[in-house]
Formats: sequence, C-alpha cells, structure tokens
Amino acid sequence: MAYQVLLGLLMFAIGSSSQDFRSIRFSKVNDKLYQCNDACCSPSTSVTVSTSRYCEIACLATNTCRTATYMPSNNICQLFSDRLTTRGVMSTVTGVQSMTVIDDRSTDAGNSATYVSGSSIRTGSGPSGLAVMDINSDNKADVVITNFMGNNVMVFCNDGAGNFPHSTSYSVGPYPNCVALGDLDGDGQPDIVVMNQASTNISVLLNVGQCTFVYQASYASYSDSTSIVIVDINHDNKNDVVVANMNKNSVGVLLNMGNGLLASQVTYPTGSQPKTVAVADVNNDHLLDIIVTNQNSANIGVLLNNGDGTFSSQVTYATGSSPTAVAAVDINSNGQIDIIVTNSGSNSISTFFNNGNGLFPNQIIYPTNSSPSALAVVDINNDNSSDIIVVYTNTNSVGIFLNSGNGTFLNEIIYPTGAVPFLVVVIDINGDGKPEILTLDRGSTDVRILRHC
Repeated sequence: MAYQVLLGLLMFAIGSSSQDFRSIRFSKVNDKLYQCNDACCSPSTSVTVSTSRYCEIACLATNTCRTATYMPSNNICQLFSDRLTTRGVMSTVTGVQSMTVIDDRSTDAGNSATYVSGSSIRTGSGPSGLAVMDINSDNKADVVITNFMGNNVMVFCNDGAGNFPHSTSYSVGPYPNCVALGDLDGDGQPDIVVMNQASTNISVLLNVGQCTFVYQASYASYSDSTSIVIVDINHDNKNDVVVANMNKNSVGVLLNMGNGLLASQVTYPTGSQPKTVAVADVNNDHLLDIIVTNQNSANIGVLLNNGDGTFSSQVTYATGSSPTAVAAVDINSNGQIDIIVTNSGSNSISTFFNNGNGLFPNQIIYPTNSSPSALAVVDINNDNSSDIIVVYTNTNSVGIFLNSGNGTFLNEIIYPTGAVPFLVVVIDINGDGKPEILTLDRGSTDVRILRHC
C-alpha cells in the first residue's frame, strides 16, 4: 500500500545558497529484502534506526535514496540509490520490510552520475591519438586510435552493444601522434586525419563505407603538430583542418578545396609552445574562432575569425602554469561560449566566462589532482549543464567535476583508469543515452571504458 511521507528537509549545495526540499511517496512491502544484482547497482549505506518509520525518514534525508530496507532483528536500515530494476531484486526474508520510492518531488542540488569499470580495447604499440565518432552510419560510436610506434591507425567498429571486438589497421606516416575525424569529401561519412611526426605531414584516409578507409593524400605540416580539429572555417560547407604547431609557436589552417583536397597550411602566430586547439564561435558572429593553449607562456590565445577563413592576431588571457588542454563550451547556460583549461603545472582547472562579445576577463580556478593532462566538457548527468572530466596521467585516474547549474563546479569525484592515461573522450557508446568515459592509456596500451550506470 502506498502512502506519503510529507517531511521537508533543508540541504545546501556546494557553490549555491539555495535550499532544497524533498517530498517522497513509498511503496512498502513486507518480508522482502532488496539486494543488488548488477555491477552498476550502488552499494548500500547502512544506518541504525529504531523503527521502519525512521528508516523511511533516513531515506528522505538522503537525496539519492530510491530504495530502503529495514531489518528489525538488528535495527539496520539499508539505503540504495537504485530502484527495483535489473540492477536489484527482492528476495523473501521474513520480518524484513522494504520501501521503494514511487514519487519523488525534490529540488536536487545536482543530479549524480556513477561509473563502474567496464571493458578495455587493446591498442597497438605506443598509442598516441584517440577519436570517437559514428563512422559507418549505424548510430553507434566507433573508435579510432593512432599508434606512435606502430606507424598505423586502428579502426574499431562498435558491435551495437558498446563492444569493440575487431579492428582494422591502416598504415600512415612514421610516428603518428594525433588523429581527428570529420567529413572532408562531402559524402556524409567521417574521414580520418592523422598527424605524422617523423615525416612532418598529415595523412588523410577517406571513408568508403562499412568501416573501411582508403589512403587519399598527405599534406606538408610540421613535426610538432600536437592537436587537430576538423571544422568548416570559412562557411563554404566544406570542412577544413586546424592544427597546433607546438615548437613553431603557431596554429595552422588547411582550407578544403573540395573533394577532400586540402590547400597548403597557413599559419598564425601564437604564444610559446601551443599545445591544444579548440574551435568555436566566441563572439556570436556565426564564424568559428580558434582558442589555443600556450603551454610555456602560461596563457590561452583567442584568434577571431575575419570571415574569409583568415584570423586576427591572438588576444591572450593568463592561466595557471603549463596549460595543456582546452575546451570551448557554454557552461553557465547563457548562450555564450566559455573556455575551460587544464593547468598541468599548477594542478588546477581554469574557467573563463564569456562576457558576451568574445572577451574573457574573469578566471575561476579549481584545484585538481596531480598534473591534469586532458579534459572533456560534457553533460554526463542529464541536467542540461556541461560537466568537466579531467585525466590525471601521474595518478592513473580521471576526475569528474559536476556543474552546479550556474557554471560553478562541485567537489571532484575520482575513478581509476589504466596506466598512464593522457587522453579522454566522453560519449555514449552503448546506446542507452548515458555517456561513457574512454581514456587512452599509454602505459597499459589500451582504451579503458568507464560505464555510466
């Protein structure tokens, strides 16, 4: 029989002064014990209470509680964050009472997101680049990896359930160190672009369907290009290529001339040792601008698009020490693109709010674990606010910073990865609508998958 518990509870969210209230309704069953039946089922939290009524109150007081079990023999109340689904089952135990939340009216201080260790994808020797996208039009994300010592790129097509049992390798230039996916020849299928360090060129492999690629051409570049983005820079409906040239202190643009053929690289000065590029419209002129981390200059540079595929001189903003990775995403839901940076040398994240015209005067700094090396900015808990996921190479882990809803971030949650992770992609790979976390791990030569529960 269902009945309503009408108790209000004040809660305080980190970074927010708002108060949260919760009203819940239980479905109660006697002689049943709730138990986890799946790896994604959250372990119970146990509290000691005197009656089942106080077990209900304990569930009310725990914002994530969805099921509670009261054992009168020892007055233990177990609280679970899962309901009766494939993750949990009811077993018959005399005297035990279980309660499942069937109506939850609350103003949560932020939805949670839980991950468990999943499968891994074995790479080749010296994995160096990772890109994830649907490459065979089956609405499932596929995985592409470059192997620095193997001089190749590996393509793993999704089996439909988020597994990657088979791969195909394609030879590229010597020492490929990064990879990107995007449609270059206008056929609607993502092609592969690889930077080859030793041969100082870029390899393009065209997608011919069915997870198959053919070598198309190579284009002169620099040996130290460390980041690639494929986007339409000059509004001609053809995707161009943008690269960071680390030791040349420049970013380069290769415009698409049609049919996937690229023009010679045009470079634009940056600060010292540009590490990573991101591309987004930061000043609302419907043109894509370039944001670059200048690692040795301890700043980021913003190069505004002139409208013809060329860019103005960079405007710089100070960061922490050794900025490595950058993302350009609206994190405070005001329709303006903001900038998020990992600072490897000062163990921090910098966020820069856009003031509305492409200027970023204010920086907020969040401390992190040791040496954050890469990041992704994605809504992982379905609250319409983008969260930050950071890779820590030195501690073999990723950290999750949940967005409180206004562009500020809650305390970090840490999950283990493989050995020496240095890249991260966050995307739904099994079609359940919840994004997984994929890390490229140089030390264990694999891609580790953290499954979203």
